[in-house]
Amino acid sequence: MNMARQQNNGNRWLEAEVTQAIQSYEPLRALYCPVTVQVQDGRVRLEGVVRTFIMKHMAGELAREVPGVLEVQNDLVSDTELQLELAQRLAQDPRTRLLTSDVTINCFLGTVYLRGQV
Repeated sequence: MNMARQQNNGNRWLEAEVTQAIQSYEPLRALYCPVTVQVQDGRVRLEGVVRTFIMKHMAGELAREVPGVLEVQNDLVSDTELQLELAQRLAQDPRTRLLTSDVTINCFLGTVYLRGQV
């Protein structure tokens, strides 16, 4: 077996192990959070959307604990972070700043719902 094939098999094995570790965390599994795991030479990248910052943090920690993982780049976005970022941007924009108390922002797995009057 050549070196590239061994490395690719190792990446796939580690990807499966990290995915299994993340899915062992009940809150992520129960909500069907779309987490994508990419592995290259022991370096793991997490992408997707989760409900809370704690879920994001736990996914990163679970990935780090898998034997063979050298580094984790946690690019997950939590609904709470997204909601806060949108609220701040609406409050800073002169076109919407005075209306922020009339608008409710809700997020669910990356989908944003705005409700209110503008």
